[in-house]
Amino acid sequence: MKFLDSLLSALHGIERSNRDIRDAIRQNTEAHKQEQQKPSSSNTTVQLQLPEAITSYYQPDRNPTPRNDKWKTVERIAILSALALSVLAALFTYRTMRQVTRQTDVMKADTRPWVKVIEATLNEADALIFDPKQQPRFHGETLTMLAPRRPNPIMQVVVRATFRMRNIGKSVAQNISLFPEVFVEPPGEVDAVSKEQQAFCGQIAAGRLGPQNSWSALFPTDEFSVPVTATGWVYKGDTAKLNGVESVVVVLIACVTYQDPKAYQTRVAYTIAPINSRFVRLGENLTKEEIRFIRDEHAEYAQ
Repeated sequence: MKFLDSLLSALHGIERSNRDIRDAIRQNTEAHKQEQQKPSSSNTTVQLQLPEAITSYYQPDRNPTPRNDKWKTVERIAILSALALSVLAALFTYRTMRQVTRQTDVMKADTRPWVKVIEATLNEADALIFDPKQQPRFHGETLTMLAPRRPNPIMQVVVRATFRMRNIGKSVAQNISLFPEVFVEPPGEVDAVSKEQQAFCGQIAAGRLGPQNSWSALFPTDEFSVPVTATGWVYKGDTAKLNGVESVVVVLIACVTYQDPKAYQTRVAYTIAPINSRFVRLGENLTKEEIRFIRDEHAEYAQ
């Protein structure tokens, strides 16, 4: 009986131990669940894994494929083609603009007035005069006075001539003015006449010289003549010794301006020389019959 009582007592003790262990496990489990349900304050990085097709689409550089390379090639070809077409279009537009401008200029040239110097003739009496005591003035002539423009002037030169002009264009020429000048060509200077003509007429275009004479309107095919007394100067260094005599080369320069008020210009030049020489003796006056009046074709200019 004692044995049975001891066994029962031991079994009851084991049962209580098992109950205590079960209760402890239950409490521990509930405490763990409560801790998991509380929000976590720590920063946790969650990595999302996209599908492979999407990843390859958005990351072509990391995962290159033959299809992407093909589209890159096509895209580059399209860009280069567009650039080439743009260049061709620009060239075509430029050539078209040039052609239109050229045609416009041709049309303007075809309808604009053109004043041409038909001829120039020396007037009667003394046509070339050195250092005159007084300026010759004859009926209907216009006197153009030019002060010395360079240092060391030696003497004044006067030429009397008449210019005949005609409108060879297809519209009326207006506000026509003639500006003459006597120029002594320095010896040994190439293109001295052309340079002087350009400088002299440039002063006229800039408005530095006022008109000495003018004609209000000249209709197509009409003509008019202007007698002038033109002046100039011989400067030191302009003379050359010919057979021991100081001699000069005398040139008569003229500029004709017209329209707006000086939009267009015609230039001419004539060499005044003795019959048997190109040089005029310094200080020796010449009449019309003693002079060769030679038009310089290299000095012809019109715009």
